[in-house]
Amino acid sequence: MSFMKKNQFLAQRMIRQEISGKIAIPRPELLKYYGDHEDDFIREEQVFLREIVISLTGTNAAERARDILGRVKRGEKFPELARDVSDGKSSANFRAVSWIKKEGIRPELKEEGSPVTS
Repeated sequence: MSFMKKNQFLAQRMIRQEISGKIAIPRPELLKYYGDHEDDFIREEQVFLREIVISLTGTNAAERARDILGRVKRGEKFPELARDVSDGKSSANFRAVSWIKKEGIRPELKEEGSPVTS
């Protein structure tokens, strides 16, 4: 551990012991604050989307798709499989698309295991 990191670690530990450990907010006060600000704690339901892109040019796309689906059904981990077999520039990031609002998902994606085409 470098000298700087060790100092940062020790400083954080001291703050936790000396400051955080001495702060005590009474439960009724916490519940009142929560009740007064309940909307601040509500988040819209989201899902994390990954994709496997199969190019339609120069390959037997249908055969590749069947092979990939079989590998998924046999239990291969989707992120690693997407990284290894997906066509496209972002396959290195495990084909992570993004967090998206659940209400914004296309209907055919809402049903687990349904085939999707663009």
